[in-house]
Amino acid sequence: MGYCCRACPQVFATSGLRDGHESDTGHYRFRFPCLMCDQVFETREESAHHMDSLMHYEHKCDQCGEHFEEKAHLTMHQNSPVHRPLVHKCAFCPSVFGTPSAVVHHLESNCCEVAVWQDIDHLFKVMKSIDKENLFTIAATEPDHKVSLNYTIHGDYFHCPHCTSRFKKEVGVIAHLKSPVHRKRLYHCLNSTERCGKTFLTLASLWNHLESGSCGYLLFDAVEELHAIIKDAATHHRPLYFEDLAL
Repeated sequence: MGYCCRACPQVFATSGLRDGHESDTGHYRFRFPCLMCDQVFETREESAHHMDSLMHYEHKCDQCGEHFEEKAHLTMHQNSPVHRPLVHKCAFCPSVFGTPSAVVHHLESNCCEVAVWQDIDHLFKVMKSIDKENLFTIAATEPDHKVSLNYTIHGDYFHCPHCTSRFKKEVGVIAHLKSPVHRKRLYHCLNSTERCGKTFLTLASLWNHLESGSCGYLLFDAVEELHAIIKDAATHHRPLYFEDLAL
């Protein structure tokens, strides 16, 4: 291990030797490397211009050229309706979506004009009733009571009584209080073998996690298959066990 010059391949035993080398050669000025080649630039703007002109991005969509800082964000983009057909239908209304997470969010956010009873609590009760081995629902968990929509006003801001969030408009604080942000987590990642350990407030956020591939558990096509299996079990009120998931 050593201290690498930030503009050339040389490595030094101490940071002082590295800093001296950079000062003597002028290499200290070059702080902004290309993400895909060995070139380093004096300014962020020069580095960005170089990468834009040559499309030197590590996480770049081959279909449209859009680039992302993280691989998970690229994966989410590639699996979004931008590049995926709208094949996931709402079980109650004519709405069609590009991903499992989108159709679940449609129901959890109470946006379905037909299934007006569907929301986070109702969907969790359905999932809990079929998930007999707590494959993705958290054991011994029940939905919270509805969070009160009462808020306080101090000066020009509307304040959430449960956290430090404040909003310029009343609609902002009400949307915040209606969201699941102050409720208990209901789901966990199915990736128990690698011990992902992530928990989620909503079923949609769990599906979004799986679709992004951030824990490397399933490819997107497998996520779609898993969604179909769980949807079928919920529709027919059939208990769901690990062997049913075919993972």
